[in-house]
Amino acid sequence: MANKKRGERLISVDELSYVLDCDPMTVFDMANKGEIPGAVRGKTLRFKLSEIEAWARVRFKPMNVSEVQEVLDELEQEGCLISFVIDGKRRYWAVPGRSPATLSDSAEKEEE
Repeated sequence: MANKKRGERLISVDELSYVLDCDPMTVFDMANKGEIPGAVRGKTLRFKLSEIEAWARVRFKPMNVSEVQEVLDELEQEGCLISFVIDGKRRYWAVPGRSPATLSDSAEKEEE
């Protein structure tokens, strides 16, 4: 949707939550805390696409191949991924029920 006053593209909470891979309520919370720029309040909350793009470039820095491989290796060591080689290419599968979040939750429970 374009902002009629300036012709600027606006995106909805649902669109932004999809891109960020989070719940729409998280987007509302982040907007209320001022953590997401470009909020335009009216009948519905929308965000200026240009400001979201600039924010995302700073917040989500691209990783190079070696950095990605390092993260994959760590997740495999933690038991979150299983890797194997097919046709000379390494493939990864997520281990059901095992994620960094669930692992840290179980580690906190063990400490209590």
